[in-house]
Amino acid sequence: MFLIHMLKALVWTTRQWEECHRDWNHSIPGIGSGCKLAPNLRISHPDRVQIGEGVIINGGTVINSSSGVSIGSHTVISYDCVIWTGNHRYYDGAKLPFDEVSLNDGVAIGECVWMGTRAMIVPGVRIGEGAVVAMGAVVTKDVP
Repeated sequence: MFLIHMLKALVWTTRQWEECHRDWNHSIPGIGSGCKLAPNLRISHPDRVQIGEGVIINGGTVINSSSGVSIGSHTVISYDCVIWTGNHRYYDGAKLPFDEVSLNDGVAIGECVWMGTRAMIVPGVRIGEGAVVAMGAVVTKDVP
């Protein structure tokens, strides 16, 4: 029994290591040249991500791109940021905390944007060219 638990732990650790040391430059078909993506970046659905040239995405960042994410050229995304494209419907008080319906909407980040550490972007948000997203900000509306 102990050996089975040890093997399961080894398999889980190996998968975690592989995920944290993935070379994203070969996993994202729509990536521009000169990008620097941290190996411990986590991206769901990398085939739905478009990244311009010279983009830097630092470690610990999580991108849920089930509905598509586009990141413009020369954008810098700092450590531990979150970009999310899906949410639950929570408007009906009778079904709190949320019901089974999933709301999905892509995220578009313009060129030359700087996202500070631990910034979060919710589904459907558009961030304009040259915008600065403050450290720890939760962006719920479009930013010009």
